[in-house]
Amino acid sequence: YQDHQFGSGWFEVEEYKNEFYRWAREESVFFIKGIGPALTELEIHTVWDEGTTQDFSVSINNELERSIHFDYGERRKILLPIYSDNELHTVKIKGRGWRPITTVPGEKDTRSLSVMFYGAAQHSVRSGVEFHCGPRLTGWELLEKTKEFLELRFYWDYFNKEVGDFGMFLHIFPGVTNQWNKVSLLAREIMGKLTGKTPYIQYDSPLPSKLETSEVFVQKVHMRLPKESQEDDLTIFLGLIDGNHNRIKVKKANALQYRSAVLLSPQQGSIIE
Repeated sequence: YQDHQFGSGWFEVEEYKNEFYRWAREESVFFIKGIGPALTELEIHTVWDEGTTQDFSVSINNELERSIHFDYGERRKILLPIYSDNELHTVKIKGRGWRPITTVPGEKDTRSLSVMFYGAAQHSVRSGVEFHCGPRLTGWELLEKTKEFLELRFYWDYFNKEVGDFGMFLHIFPGVTNQWNKVSLLAREIMGKLTGKTPYIQYDSPLPSKLETSEVFVQKVHMRLPKESQEDDLTIFLGLIDGNHNRIKVKKANALQYRSAVLLSPQQGSIIE
């Protein structure tokens, strides 16, 4: 983690088992560079003892304050979205303070601590989609494409943790061309109905109706391709449906739209491990 700079609210660097971290205070700020849309990754660690910080919030650029929950002693990486096209972003962590001297038997540390912070990084992702309701697709990645399998990863933003019943669908057309437009897509569907052949591969997947935290929800899709499509490159459209299988209209997307689905752009994005 080398691409962030500390602001206010931090204690000095400490080391444990050749790893470096900082304790956050009740409110701590750092700055990170990179143009959105992107995902900011934070590595956080809480301690095992009851009475210490489990719940905290993170806000980016003074926008939505996102509530995060950790179990006692949990260490993991969290992902949060950045939509701003600014080059520098302000990240604020807020958590209830606790003092080791009054919380952990045998401790003499009188500082007011929050969580342990191991670092942050920013990852670019392929452009996402904003729908009129439901979760927002922050971005996506093509992980692998072979003759037999297709593997994708999608990053969904739930904002306030609960959105209702929604599902994601993919329409995958064999063949890639720069000439896709709504007329050619409609013609292909009509021809498919006339010949009795489905013009695209259909993939459907439900999404959680709510989350326990305001982090980005990561959805991984691994699908086997039919034999007749294994020699082709693929063109992929993505859309959102509600609990009654009605398509949700697209509010904003920087790509071709067709019947409330969006062409997933070949724009490059980094793979997040």
